Amino acid sequence: MRLTKARALLFLFLLAEFAAGCGGAHQAAADDTANAPAAAVVKVARRNIADSLEIASEFQPFQEVDIYAKVSGYIHSIPIFNGRLFSARRNEANSIAQAQEEYLRDLHNRIVRDVRTAWLNANSAFQRLAVTEQLLNESTQAFDLAQSRYGLGLSSIVELSQAQLNKTQAEIARVSAQYDYEGQIAFLNYQLGRMH
Repeated sequence: MRLTKARALLFLFLLAEFAAGCGGAHQAAADDTANAPAAAVVKVARRNIADSLEIASEFQPFQEVDIYAKVSGYIHSIPIFNGRLFSARRNEANSIAQAQEEYLRDLHNRIVRDVRTAWLNANSAFQRLAVTEQLLNESTQAFDLAQSRYGLGLSSIVELSQAQLNKTQAEIARVSAQYDYEGQIAFLNYQLGRMH
């Protein structure tokens, strides 16, 4: 087979480019391609060609011919292998999604716990409110009875003073229970997200 001048030039051109891409004596003019390795793994977007080979090189004419246009440039990458990048990205995304689901489940459980605790506290405060109301009624009756007995001369001032003290303590307990109940209702509304 006879080599024509064009085939010989093409062969020499490809040989020079191969040597330049494999770290031969030829150095690229641009800074970004000067330190480029002969082959490198690059990040490949999903659904691109899965296999790649990257060769840093630059096209320069071996001999200028007036008939043909002058073309210069370089091949950025030719995909060949991705090193299981897609499966690693898929596993990473699945792990992140699972972690987010666990976080949401934990957050849901904490919110449910806080709302239940607030409801139980409000319910207990409501029940204490009824108990202190009953205590106030009974101590008011005891005070009225002690006052009547003292007025008839059947009891001493000590019994009347003790009945008055019990009534005052019951009134204080009633107001305290009302305050506690309203505070627990406000906290329950906060936990339910019903801030006014």
